[in-house]
Amino acid sequence: MALKTKYSLLSHFSVENLYNSFVALSPQNRLVAMGVGGFVVILLVLLPISIMSSKVGSLQREIGSSQDSVRQIAEKLEEYQKLKEAIDQMERSLGVGISSLPSAIETVASKNNLRSNLDSLRGKPNVDTDFLEGQAVELKLSRVSLTQLVDFLYSVENYPSGLMKITKIQIRPMYSNRALLDVSLEIANYTLKKGT
Repeated sequence: MALKTKYSLLSHFSVENLYNSFVALSPQNRLVAMGVGGFVVILLVLLPISIMSSKVGSLQREIGSSQDSVRQIAEKLEEYQKLKEAIDQMERSLGVGISSLPSAIETVASKNNLRSNLDSLRGKPNVDTDFLEGQAVELKLSRVSLTQLVDFLYSVENYPSGLMKITKIQIRPMYSNRALLDVSLEIANYTLKKGT
């Protein structure tokens, strides 16, 4: 059983008492009371709606920025995949070593009909870095045309059985025939060190 006090506001509040008080007001005061009552009702309805709409607007902005972040992450993932594929391809090409670089050079020269133009071919000391092992050769070609040289260089750079790179090249036209060239090259083959 709830305790009732004699001065309790709820004990005096009823719809009938409110109606009687409203009827007892003068017509001007009734209009003011109706205006205040209407304002309170409108305030009670519009205030939650405006708060909810501002929250919805801020959530929409957050969703938009999150979608931009997701799009950027997807782009970075795609870029990462492309770089990973390029690195894997490079590691595969570096992983295949050429057992004898001079014989590989002779093979390339023979395929390009330059075997007779190969004046000298000698090995150089191995070139090692932190991650790569390399072997190098120095060779001289004489009396080759520009087309033959370009084909030979292309064949060296795109050698199918391993990675060969031209590290140094010197080209001089012959004095007797300016259409033919004397070429000095240094070509290296690199492989990944074991355990890297």
